[in-house]
This record gives sequence, structure tokens and C-alpha cells, in this order.
Amino acid sequence: MDLLGTRSTRAEDWRPLGTPFFLAGLAVAMASVTGVDRRKYLDLAEALHPGATEPRVFAKWLAE
Repeated sequence: MDLLGTRSTRAEDWRPLGTPFFLAGLAVAMASVTGVDRRKYLDLAEALHPGATEPRVFAKWLAE
């Protein structure tokens, strides 16, 4: 399944695809894409890895 193409924001769809930290960072990045529901992607990120939407946590994700 092309998860990003489907624009699913269901945590249960994302969890099997990788580590929670990586997936949460990807969801935060997706929240910046024009035309997506920003709030849903940020909520998804928090569901996958609590704190993922905090700037210091996202900065760590970017660095890794």
C-alpha cells in the first residue's frame, strides 16, 4: 500500500511500516505539505511518538 499516496492518518496503518520515532517524524514532515490536513498529521505524529511535534524532538529526527 502506498501509505503517503492514500493520505491515511490512522496510526494503525502507519505502525507496521517502521519505528514509531521515524514514522512520527515523517508525519510531522507531511503536516507541512500543501493541501493536507495539518492537524490530522500532527495528531498522528503524537499518537505514534508522544512529543514528536515539539521542535527539539523534530530537530533530533531531522539530525538522525
